[in-house]
Amino acid sequence: MRHILFGALAMAGAWAVTAEAAENRDSLGVRADVWASVASNDALRPLLSYSNEWGQYTQYEQGEIGSGVGVTLHHTFRNPSLDFRAGLSMQATNDDRRTMLNELYADFGLWMFDVRMGMENYTPVESNNPRTAVGSYIMSNNARPVPRGWVGIMDYWSLPLDKLPFSFADKLADVIQIRGGVSFGLIDDEGEADYTDDVLLSEKFVYGRIGRWGIKPYLGLNHSVVMGGTLSDGTDVPIDFWNSFWGKRGDIEVFGQEFRGETTNAAGGHQGMWDCGFDLDMSNGLTGKLYYQKPFTDAVGRKFNSKAFEDFALGIQLGFSNCKFLKELTIEFLRTDWQGGEGLPDPYIPTRNGGMALYWPGDVNSSNIDYLKENVFVEEDVRKWEAESGLELNARYFYVFCMAMYNKGFDYGGRMKYLYNYYLEQGWTRGGLSMGNALMHTDETVSKYAPAGTMKLTSRMANQGVRAYNFGARGDIIEDKISYCLRVTYTRNYGNYCEKYAGEANFSWTPIDNYFFSHPRNETYTKLDVDVALPHSLKLRTHISYDFGELYHSFAFRAGLRYEFGKRW
Repeated sequence: MRHILFGALAMAGAWAVTAEAAENRDSLGVRADVWASVASNDALRPLLSYSNEWGQYTQYEQGEIGSGVGVTLHHTFRNPSLDFRAGLSMQATNDDRRTMLNELYADFGLWMFDVRMGMENYTPVESNNPRTAVGSYIMSNNARPVPRGWVGIMDYWSLPLDKLPFSFADKLADVIQIRGGVSFGLIDDEGEADYTDDVLLSEKFVYGRIGRWGIKPYLGLNHSVVMGGTLSDGTDVPIDFWNSFWGKRGDIEVFGQEFRGETTNAAGGHQGMWDCGFDLDMSNGLTGKLYYQKPFTDAVGRKFNSKAFEDFALGIQLGFSNCKFLKELTIEFLRTDWQGGEGLPDPYIPTRNGGMALYWPGDVNSSNIDYLKENVFVEEDVRKWEAESGLELNARYFYVFCMAMYNKGFDYGGRMKYLYNYYLEQGWTRGGLSMGNALMHTDETVSKYAPAGTMKLTSRMANQGVRAYNFGARGDIIEDKISYCLRVTYTRNYGNYCEKYAGEANFSWTPIDNYFFSHPRNETYTKLDVDVALPHSLKLRTHISYDFGELYHSFAFRAGLRYEFGKRW
């Protein structure tokens, strides 16, 4: 009953706002939606039926009925450099987790600067269309937006080089363009079990582009950090704000000396992404972008080096303004299965008294190596390594010794946790959905298809290792009457290292029995959207999706009506 009442109130009086350029004119738009859907799998819906939709649609309910409304509003003041946008939207469905306030925000623009406050379906990274593309590794449009504030130059702004006192200055117009911003927000637990409540989220981005010509090369860096919060057992996580913000070494301890790594590594939990490529805006109507994105979780991964093509996304998205049947084409390949390699994250080694010791670079040197060999290191291990290598253990060869004896020859710094942090129990998720790449499955999703006992499900992103090939297209079947959007994504799924090994998996080499991802599991995701324009500003929206492979099979169908009305003055 409360869903019906909620929906009635929403249809009667709710309103939502999206930023819509009005060229110095005020605008108002109204949007109302109703939809119903059904799935063949009573445990898990097809991925593309709910992903990259700001958390609007259900992931698990076999049947769903929903309604929502929206209004667009944009006001420009007498000074055309100042404008205002604001909004509120809500929806009601038979799924409690999707009966919610979608958006509540107010935006201000002054010259090139923007200030955005509240919950808004906005991301500065998702410049490629997520209807046909996989979506960004971080700051995606997959999950419900968090309450936050943004400030910065959100769209590219050209440095006024054409104003310089040179005869050729006019040729420098739009040559160098920049954009960047920073946000602070709060990830609440939304009543979910095993969530860290009131986590502070800060995200920032900076981009530069050469924008004068049709092919515009660009380079960007994106960073997301979480800090603080209250664990599900009531323990407060201390905040080292500025070191966390800048990704520097922490100055405070986290729950005592036993977590020395947390005070030596960067404070807080971090996810980042390099983003570079070429924006296209050609005179023949061809638009789009060619892009390369590289995720990272630490300072080592942040560097462009020989590992640049271990985990990455590479894609091209083209827009054709002169072709109605094919308006957009997307082709992508991405992989996140390397995860820093299989080596242990940190150099913990056994001691002769049966304990474990953590040694960072600089801890072992020429002044203490002899003492450590005689009193701390396991004597049999030292003798074995020296006999096999033909070397004498000294400070120079200490890490060579550690990698050979305790890390199976791998580099340290492996087993990265994409979209997950030890102290952030839910990882980068909201409402059970990833706040980043939708192809990475949460522990709840994996539990729907992996047989009991084949996964520990101790990390929120239980399947974060993916290789994917994505194809997407959209256009008009009948111009301005019937449109379509098609997407097919083939994936190979590798799980993650924390799930693969028993005990304290970050520092274990003992595999669990019957590990579900002991070999890669193939899965294909498909969808077809068809929209039909009807009289009186109505649109019939239909969606068909089907997932099949070695993970699960699921089919879903959704149909709905959308009413849209717009007015400018």
